[in-house]
Amino acid sequence: MIWLFNDRPRNPWGAPEGKPSSEDKNNTSNNGGIDIDKTIDQIRQRIKDSFGGKGGGFKNNNRSPKKLIGLVAVGVAGLWLSTGFYFVQEGDEAVVLRFGQMVRMGQPGLNFHLPTPIEQHVVKSVSAQNTIDGTIHGRASSDSDESLILTGDENVVHTNFTVFWNIKDLPDYLFTARTPDTTIKIATESVLREIIGQMNARDALTKKREEIGSQTRDAVQKLMDQYKLGINILNVQLQRVAPPTEVVASFSDLQASLTDAERAQAEAQGYRNDILPRARGQAVQTLQDAEAYRDAKIAEADGEASRFKQVLASYNKNKAVAIKRFFLENMQRNLAKAKTYIFDPKASQGVLPYLPVNEIAKSKKTEGGQ
Repeated sequence: MIWLFNDRPRNPWGAPEGKPSSEDKNNTSNNGGIDIDKTIDQIRQRIKDSFGGKGGGFKNNNRSPKKLIGLVAVGVAGLWLSTGFYFVQEGDEAVVLRFGQMVRMGQPGLNFHLPTPIEQHVVKSVSAQNTIDGTIHGRASSDSDESLILTGDENVVHTNFTVFWNIKDLPDYLFTARTPDTTIKIATESVLREIIGQMNARDALTKKREEIGSQTRDAVQKLMDQYKLGINILNVQLQRVAPPTEVVASFSDLQASLTDAERAQAEAQGYRNDILPRARGQAVQTLQDAEAYRDAKIAEADGEASRFKQVLASYNKNKAVAIKRFFLENMQRNLAKAKTYIFDPKASQGVLPYLPVNEIAKSKKTEGGQ
């Protein structure tokens, strides 16, 4: 750019181009360099003059407005080109649109496309977890039929749910559904109505809540894939499943009864778990005792039979001796249980001779035991 002063071109620092004047030499020789303050003032004056100020250069040089317009055009062009730069962070994806139609996917890091409005970009996070809260109210009124969830046993329930989701395919997500959040919510409500409509109210309100959430997630994901919405359903949680307000008291009584029944069932199960092992142990012990008693009796009978055979053989050899032996054994066996008294008729007269044999035998056993 040419700077004019008294019809003589100068450089941006105020010195005239070409051979320096004596005044310029004095200015530079005082400090051994350029006078900064004076230079800044001159630059300000040149800028002021270039925009039509007093003593402006427009009167002296007709080329300055054209150059100014060129500078403005270059600046505008630079700003326009800068609209084509964009940055894709980790966990994000981007698509480039040319007049509204997708032409390519953006790469991670710094990217460039044709400036706006020829091409534009859309950046979305595909790793972030999004949530949608929904409520389905069950009210027993004629004007709320669309809001009822009818169970398999012809009851109605009130349900709060939360859907957790993220973007699986960015182009499908951007161009298939106009309002993805609304689509997910409507699909979830529809699936919930179908699933809860196939079970009774008791199961839906108590033990099958997690199962309902799992089935709903799978069914909604199937719908998202079927219509290519580019959405991944992470989880569906039932925050609250409750009966209508009109039957809350009855349901509370039902819940209390179910709790009592479950507690009684748990106690019965505990008693069963306690008594059955002991009964099985006693049965095994009784069986073992019976087997031992059987074996003992068999062994005793075998012994008796063997002894009888021996006695029979002795009897056949000498019957008289055998009979006497039987007599003595029987007498010994019988007298051992009876009190025995011995009387001696040859004893002195006037005194009854008495000898307590059993007492004497017992006293001897007692002394021997001590």
